[in-house]
Amino acid sequence: MKQKIEKLRKKTIKLLLSGKPVKEICEIAGLSRQWVYKWYKRYLKGDKLWFKEHSRAPHNIPHKTPSEIEQAVISIRKKLQQKDEFKGAQRIRWEMEDLNYEYIPSISTINAILKRNNLIEHNEKRFNPKGKNYPSIKCERPNELHEVDLLGPRYLKGGIRFYLLNVIDIFSHRVGIEILQSKYDEIIAEALIRIWKRLGLPQYLQLDNQSPFRGSDRHPRSFGIVIKLCLSLNIQPVFIPLNEPWRNGCIEKFGDTYQRYFLRKYRFNGIEDLIYETQKFEFRHNHTYRYSTIHGKTPTKVMSEYKDSILTLPQNYRFDKDKGLSKGLIHIVRFIRSDRKLDIFGEKFILPKETVYEYVWCTIDVKEQKLKIFLDNEQIEEFDYKLPKSYRCT
Repeated sequence: MKQKIEKLRKKTIKLLLSGKPVKEICEIAGLSRQWVYKWYKRYLKGDKLWFKEHSRAPHNIPHKTPSEIEQAVISIRKKLQQKDEFKGAQRIRWEMEDLNYEYIPSISTINAILKRNNLIEHNEKRFNPKGKNYPSIKCERPNELHEVDLLGPRYLKGGIRFYLLNVIDIFSHRVGIEILQSKYDEIIAEALIRIWKRLGLPQYLQLDNQSPFRGSDRHPRSFGIVIKLCLSLNIQPVFIPLNEPWRNGCIEKFGDTYQRYFLRKYRFNGIEDLIYETQKFEFRHNHTYRYSTIHGKTPTKVMSEYKDSILTLPQNYRFDKDKGLSKGLIHIVRFIRSDRKLDIFGEKFILPKETVYEYVWCTIDVKEQKLKIFLDNEQIEEFDYKLPKSYRCT
């Protein structure tokens, strides 16, 4: 088609140069006078390829990214890749902020630069969950579910030991980070209080089965301080299955990102410097990081849209760890094997046959002193679950 059009242009100008009137040429070929004169003017300019179509792209693009900025994006991206660090558009933007660039392109512009330079990697293999139905919590608004993770010990230069307590709101992706110098349950409870004063109180708190979260196996029904704190604030703790850390996937992923692309990147002059820089990192993440799962919004923006329904913890709140328990729900998810044994904080219960090779949802009702077992949202078993008198309100 392109060659036919070029031949028509050549033939038209040849007829015109032979003395054929423009009107007659137009009638023969079904062309307009403007079209004939357009290509005649092109011919007169002396260009050997006058019959070729010119690009219609504008000569000047007013919003085009300066070439030096584009090269900076490419250079930063390649350096991050060499260091095996997080190298997405947001990470590149943060790096440009740290380097004090006067002009920093938007996330979409950085993505466009990476795309046209073939620097976007696509994960061809996606995780494909298999197996049994898992009783998860569906989140439809902020602070319905927080995931929490305790990492450590980690060490600063000089052998200074510390732990990381990370919390993420699953709906908004807002995070809270606390640097701890020990992992005693009382220290963790105080850190959770500080985080909830910033994030607000969740309805559910999902944890793994580390002893600082649940308490000692030597006294299965004598709950630890973290559980007591949750119940005192009407928060329902949820313990994921044993040896299945991926059930806390969101906070696990964030913890990995924090360590690889912040903690290992910078050097800190002691624990106070680490705490200060971590607070800045938390603020920057919550106010500037944009997630596709929340339609490109920042965590803080999402939280602001629901601010009237967020339950906040007063700044002067103090937890009375010696106060007894009168009500509350504690949830435990477990996978049942062929022996039909259910492990609740070291204590064993035998379940019905239909639970074999299935996940069950177990609820300890503090008020009723009962352990209730659910399979596919239906209660299938119930046990008496008396708490020590010292844990009950008198």
